[in-house]
Amino acid sequence: MNNELLVIIVSVMGICVFLPAFSVWTISRRKMFEARKRTEIALAYLKENPHCNLEELVRKITPAVNANARLLPLLWVGILFIIIAFILIVVVSVAEIASRQGTVFLIFITGVSLALGIASLVCYSVGRKSCNQSSGR
Repeated sequence: MNNELLVIIVSVMGICVFLPAFSVWTISRRKMFEARKRTEIALAYLKENPHCNLEELVRKITPAVNANARLLPLLWVGILFIIIAFILIVVVSVAEIASRQGTVFLIFITGVSLALGIASLVCYSVGRKSCNQSSGR
């Protein structure tokens, strides 16, 4: 098997298959842990106070999300895509040195990843500035 083809296959598999699967698994596991923790707290409180208002209890347990916290995933996505772009830059340079053949596909994926990362970071910074201006800070 050609070295360039192997680099392309491993890169594409890592970025397109394993990275999204790992991120979905991590996010779903964190959400399930948070839900389980809130359920344990609610059940313990209901055992002590069986005649309490359940809606009020859920409102107290559920964390309030402000505008800056809603923008935080944009920051993480931007950082993730920038890291992926830099890794792909290294992979492209190694593939160029190793095979001396064109790696147009990897260069395209690198450009897209870099563009998505920069766009996410710009959206985060603009959203954060608008949230700070609307709250009077």
